[in-house]
Amino acid sequence: MRRLMLLAIAVAVLLPTQALAQDDELARGMFFSHWQCPPALVGDIAAAYDSLIRPIEQELVNEGLMYGAGMFFHQWGDEYNVNWYRLGQDRDQVFDAIDEIGRRMEQRHPDAPNQFEECTAHKDNIYWWGPRTSPPPQ
Repeated sequence: MRRLMLLAIAVAVLLPTQALAQDDELARGMFFSHWQCPPALVGDIAAAYDSLIRPIEQELVNEGLMYGAGMFFHQWGDEYNVNWYRLGQDRDQVFDAIDEIGRRMEQRHPDAPNQFEECTAHKDNIYWWGPRTSPPPQ
């Protein structure tokens, strides 16, 4: 978890802040972490996320500290079979949320194993939404 936070911070420092100064509606970001993990561990990783981390992320969403988070898994495509996303208004909001998730995890589950220890590769991406459609009116 700490390596992920350090990598995310390093990426953020390298991104020009001026490029992020967009209309508030378009500034919402999508933060992705991708791993190549042994297929036999994917179910264990999903279960650990669901029972340990997802409840903390839901708390942060409920508290307005981020918009959403979740995992998705490889169906077809490249070799990155375990993927985690976080949604937020801007870089600072998501990085603050990641720090808070780490703090709460250490406080509540200090002995939780690193589920990604046996994964062989990792990469992070940060995207900012451009023009897009809206959900249908209700």
